[in-house]
Amino acid sequence: RQIAAAKQRAPQARALPNPMVGLTYVNDGWTPSLGSEMMTTLGVMVTQPLPFPGKRDAAAGLENQVVRRLVARRARARLGIEASIRRAFTDLLLARADRALISEQALLWSQAVQAAEVRYKAGKGMLQEQVRAKIELVRLDTLRAQVGASEASALSRLNALTVRRPGTPFPTAGSLEQPRAAPQLAGY
Repeated sequence: RQIAAAKQRAPQARALPNPMVGLTYVNDGWTPSLGSEMMTTLGVMVTQPLPFPGKRDAAAGLENQVVRRLVARRARARLGIEASIRRAFTDLLLARADRALISEQALLWSQAVQAAEVRYKAGKGMLQEQVRAKIELVRLDTLRAQVGASEASALSRLNALTVRRPGTPFPTAGSLEQPRAAPQLAGY
């Protein structure tokens, strides 16, 4: 709307100012007529301001610059929203990938707990191995809660940015790509 309004102001800036019409009446006598006195006059004046050459073009150019600035601001806002959506989606993918990784680690640590129990019962392992594996399982529960909070935060940001109801699930069919190695520069 601001851009449409600014586009309408540019032609208006080129227009001449409004002309003015004036009426003057001077009567030295007492009657409503013009009378016969020397200073009795009736006059009509028409005035049209004419700005200095190039001033209207400069004003129109200034309004056109305002239009360009508003168009650039709109494009910047679109890019900012797109970047925010991409960041939130990446955060959501990362949280879901972390959750899957934590599930895999939990499975491995629970197997480690079982193996440590079997070794301890057979007299070939130490209790410390079993306790360490159980501590890691508890640590993974804490990480799972943190990842759940990160996922909920990313999901709420995505829903807000895409104008969806809060709590609406957001499907993620893809996964994060592996980052490519940084290119090696010759001589370094």
